[in-house]
Amino acid sequence: MERQRLAGRVADRRTVGIGSQFIVEDRSGEHELAITLFDRPERFEFALISKGMDVAIKYTFTETDGTTMAVGKFAAQPKGFMKVLLPLLVPMIKRDIAKQHVHLKKLCETHVG
Repeated sequence: MERQRLAGRVADRRTVGIGSQFIVEDRSGEHELAITLFDRPERFEFALISKGMDVAIKYTFTETDGTTMAVGKFAAQPKGFMKVLLPLLVPMIKRDIAKQHVHLKKLCETHVG
């Protein structure tokens, strides 16, 4: 399967689904991202693989009274020296995850067509 490169832009949504793979670039380098579950509109899961750690990220969406609640969980598997650094980086990672939730919300609320 061909991987797509994402760098601050959204891939063509018609090609996104289970098994879709991307290269994501951020300030820490390149990471491989693969969608592992896409059960619209309730669940979205993906795996992020990088030099320093692998991360499994799971989102569950529930609708109540016309609003949607998103709950995200992640499990990180640090590699090498990152095993030592990860406890020190947790506050920064939490801030970064909060920023990523804003981007996910915008992506989910974007209408195609």
